[in-house]
Amino acid sequence: MVGIIQKHAPKLFKSLGAYFFDTPLGDGTMFHCSTSFVQKYITNNLNWSFRASTRAAQKVLENAEELTTEAALREEAYCICNYNIPAALQVNTAKPRTSTSKVPSATWHQKGDHQVPVVGFDEKCAFILIPSISADGELLPFQEIYQDAISAS
Repeated sequence: MVGIIQKHAPKLFKSLGAYFFDTPLGDGTMFHCSTSFVQKYITNNLNWSFRASTRAAQKVLENAEELTTEAALREEAYCICNYNIPAALQVNTAKPRTSTSKVPSATWHQKGDHQVPVVGFDEKCAFILIPSISADGELLPFQEIYQDAISAS
């Protein structure tokens, strides 16, 4: 809202000085846009109203992960080049996830039964082993993360 006021009515802030937001008003309160003011502005000036959703939003691009990876690599390269980050502090990390099941999916049971219960069948366990290496060739200690898919873990 402040940006909109500065664009459409800059005289309001210029006449009040540069420290307007840090200076109490006449009644001792600080400047703020009330919720009702913002709602009225949105309704009257933008012609918007609060509506319930009627359809799903735009889907995520199929190559979104590739695009974000490329952007992150560009940012990393920029930082390394412009801030002279030493090779020992440039770390490459992989995060493969391996799922394991605590119990087999089959067991011995009476012939003819349609339901074969197995205790702990729906409890899954996963672990992540995170290897890291720095750009100067130093192999860093592995990090291991274990997680069960049950609330008792």
